[in-house]
Amino acid sequence: MARFPIDSDDDVDKARSHLPALKAGYTYTDNAGGSQIDAANRIAEYLLYTNVQLGAGYSVCAQSARRVQEGKEAAMKLLNAASLDEIVFEGSSTGNMDTLMKRMGADGEIGSGDEIVVMAGEHEATANNGLWKKLAARHGIEIKYWRATSTSPDKPFSITHKTQDLVPLISQRTRIVAFSACLNIGMSVLWQSIRFGGASWAVTS
Repeated sequence: MARFPIDSDDDVDKARSHLPALKAGYTYTDNAGGSQIDAANRIAEYLLYTNVQLGAGYSVCAQSARRVQEGKEAAMKLLNAASLDEIVFEGSSTGNMDTLMKRMGADGEIGSGDEIVVMAGEHEATANNGLWKKLAARHGIEIKYWRATSTSPDKPFSITHKTQDLVPLISQRTRIVAFSACLNIGMSVLWQSIRFGGASWAVTS
């Protein structure tokens, strides 16, 4: 994926040129499920020429392995991960979260009497509210909801999640706070303004 420092209008135009869908006249404010990408050509090239089983010694397989490795290294840099061991590729973020939650329950990292805080009003895939609720039902965990508030009386559909509404929900029994770092229905970035007290995990999507 192309990267540019965004310091001027020229830089913005250069970055936008790598996203052809933006020329259609729409503003795309959905989450990752509706992202416009500039990697289609590289994906097509991989699938057309190097989409083979990994682990063998012939040249095409080695090239395929290098490309997969480059993808992991790019993801590590993007996410500021400490090592490649923190990068796992799955079919979807929801699939990854489901695997993580089942493992947490099986390992006893979370269980009866614990609490999970999720954002109210999200669709089930964002921050995987549906998966958190299933985990809670299986293990006797209490779900608490961080609710949105209107930004002004005359704009009832303009909403935000205020950190002062989140803090009282967190107790010594809170193990997870799950929320979207950038919520597509609210268009605001939440992660940088939140500090956690008793929670063992903060999960953002």
